[in-house]
Amino acid sequence: MLPSPFQVLLERLSSGLDALDVGLLLCAGDGAPRFLSERAGELLGGAGRDGLRREVARVARAAVEQSPRGLHRPALHRLVDGAGFEVAAAVVLVPEGALVFVRAVQLGRDGEEFAEAYGLTTAERAIARLLAKRLTNKEIADELGVSPHTVKHHVERILHKLGVSSRKEVRGVLRDGRR
Repeated sequence: MLPSPFQVLLERLSSGLDALDVGLLLCAGDGAPRFLSERAGELLGGAGRDGLRREVARVARAAVEQSPRGLHRPALHRLVDGAGFEVAAAVVLVPEGALVFVRAVQLGRDGEEFAEAYGLTTAERAIARLLAKRLTNKEIADELGVSPHTVKHHVERILHKLGVSSRKEVRGVLRDGRR
């Protein structure tokens, strides 16, 4: 059996969104997920994320319930689980249910607590956050107005201070404290 055109569209859309660090879900009218992109699975599938999954289902269900009355307008929701992990969720209604776009907005430990825990300087914290958004050294340099060589140096120091060997591991540490 061939996948439906909508299923093909979801798969193509989700692969592009995953590259942008945005997860995609298709939720049924009751809020139950019918489709989950890889990134959405990472954001919502971890241990301790039950509260976040319930919040996403609640937001999707509310949007579907309000739609017959014409009350739903796409809106951005900030959802937080018990551990302080936070995502932004935008809901768009389609005939098949509610499309929910999710993205991490607060990456684990933040501010002074993060700096104290790992000994990162202010510049290193800024670069680590941009690494977590999957920016290249050149993109980070452009964003911060410094040279790519300076960024490379800071990235090496960040990897050393966090005790990791890859940019992906930096994202993990920032996102949920794991190495």
